[in-house]
Amino acid sequence: MGLPKESKVSLTYQHPEQLYYCGIVDDRDIRKLMKVINDVGDKYVSVYVVVEEGVWPNEMDDRGKCQNRLLSVVNKVGNESGKQEVPFLHDGELKGYGEFANCDKLDISGLDSDSNGEELDDESKLIYSDTMFHGMPPLPSCPVNADVNIPCQRVDISEEIKVLDIFDDKELLKLAIGRQCMEQGKQYKTTRSSKGRFEVVCLVKNCSWMVRARGIQLTTAFQVTKVVDQHTCCATNLESNHRQSKKKVLGHFIAEVLAGDYNRVYRGNEIVRDINSKFPINISYQQAWRAKQYALLMLRGTKEDSFTKLPAYLHNLVKHNPRTVTQIRVDDGDRFEFVFIALGCSVRAFIKYCRPTLIIDGGHLKGEFKGTMLLAVTMDGQNQIMHVAYAICKSECTETWSWFLRKLRECIGNLEDLTIISDSAPSIATSIANIFPHAYHGICGIHLYFNISAKFGSSDTMHALFWETCKAYTIKKFDNGMKKIKNVNIRVWEYLQNINPERWASARFPGNRYFLMTSNSAESINSMSRFTRKMPILMLIEYFCATMQQWSFQKRNVAAETKTTLTPWAETIIQANKNACNNWMVYPISNSRFEVKSSNHKSVIVDFQQRTCTCRRWQIDGLPCGHVIKVLTINRYEDCSEFALKDYFT
Repeated sequence: MGLPKESKVSLTYQHPEQLYYCGIVDDRDIRKLMKVINDVGDKYVSVYVVVEEGVWPNEMDDRGKCQNRLLSVVNKVGNESGKQEVPFLHDGELKGYGEFANCDKLDISGLDSDSNGEELDDESKLIYSDTMFHGMPPLPSCPVNADVNIPCQRVDISEEIKVLDIFDDKELLKLAIGRQCMEQGKQYKTTRSSKGRFEVVCLVKNCSWMVRARGIQLTTAFQVTKVVDQHTCCATNLESNHRQSKKKVLGHFIAEVLAGDYNRVYRGNEIVRDINSKFPINISYQQAWRAKQYALLMLRGTKEDSFTKLPAYLHNLVKHNPRTVTQIRVDDGDRFEFVFIALGCSVRAFIKYCRPTLIIDGGHLKGEFKGTMLLAVTMDGQNQIMHVAYAICKSECTETWSWFLRKLRECIGNLEDLTIISDSAPSIATSIANIFPHAYHGICGIHLYFNISAKFGSSDTMHALFWETCKAYTIKKFDNGMKKIKNVNIRVWEYLQNINPERWASARFPGNRYFLMTSNSAESINSMSRFTRKMPILMLIEYFCATMQQWSFQKRNVAAETKTTLTPWAETIIQANKNACNNWMVYPISNSRFEVKSSNHKSVIVDFQQRTCTCRRWQIDGLPCGHVIKVLTINRYEDCSEFALKDYFT
């Protein structure tokens, strides 16, 4: 088909799942087209060659408009055999797809390419009216529900605005224009704003800069139809009251910073500094504060909506994480009371691969609705923290702790020799006694010492004596420590005597604490989430899920690179015990019993048949002590891993 010199050729493509077209102007549009082709898989993406022909006088109708002509287009990417004839349409007013919903498909394949449109029948003239998209091929069928917004190809508001760009709504278009004006240090004013049109020009009179867009009928979307991106006005100084430095525009910049780090505290003065250095404008602290609040609202949503979406979130959490346990409890008025979450992977890892110890603690929420977060964590073989379960409730009391521990027992069962470590709160002690009657309950040594300091004062001597007594492995060393405390401060001794030593002293503890004398693990989680606990409930829950996922990934990578049977942390303990026993002497008693004398001439008995050492480190910690390692070394055992708990294996 011959084209006159005045003709203009352009490319347009249609997404298979969308009902309007995107122009191809530069490399950015090509990249978007390639992404669409990759996303749709086996579906075809139609690419059209649009020819805007020059207008000859003899082709003008009585109204001065160009008659319809025909052109050839390539209908499917990579398949030139799919050519079809489509009508050439004048640059008239845009028309929505919904207006053609009741029209049947029209076969125009038999039309001659030189037709001027007069050969079309009445039905054809009705369908292909003078008010259609420029260069548009035959229309697809309209969705049944024409009131539903038709999806469009969304444009990133951080990119330069170009003709044929489509925005989901007018607000998004205004944000993109406002962002571009802030980057250029210019301001705009709106000259036309309606449901069908939006037009802005530079605030400076007689400047040529402008942007014009039209609304797509039956949708909220707007498509850019004209852009003059060059300012003919002179450069301006810093604007202290920039028209476009509103909270919505600034909020998008702040949201980009906060989206990658939930824990970041982005203060107002930092926002002012960053915005003023990035753009040729000045903003106040109040503007920064309002923009930050808008950014947080965009990222987090409202706190009320977060509670409303909680059941759906937990449903999907269980659906995509096998054996995950969740439960929401409400009161008689259908108001929220508790939510419990235990990820299936955490529960399985605790039961199969961790020491039977739980550290529990609570932390106060800092959001609008307050409340309390209850935690249950453990330590893995690398001595790193691992979440087991957590809950959110109104307050920390016997009722809430009992409900939390009851749900936890449903997940882990009645584990043999389970040890639970917490602070000395009576509500926790009562709940453990009722829900886990066979578990061993230990008190955190740090909380106990803080109580001593608050009641009787603190000193370096008392601090050292307390921890020496608390961590003593044998009854003899414990008794000696208590005598020293009595000599220093008898009131402290009386206070500790009134507290059952089986709850806080390692030597008296009926179970095994496995190096865990404090509840620091749970306290560390509380400290780590101190800013996250200000967020809505859904973001708080998602934060812990994401943290668990990240930690599991990192631990898995470390384990894959580890060549030893025991974890690196356990190997460090073993090596320290080896270094301490170089000068010790071993005297056999039988094939399985040995006497070991240390450098200070103290003797202990190692019994391999009973897997005990009279120093009690082997039994309590689960790792071979120096005495066991010395006997193994004499008997030419190089690998001590078989005498360690399997919970320390990689």
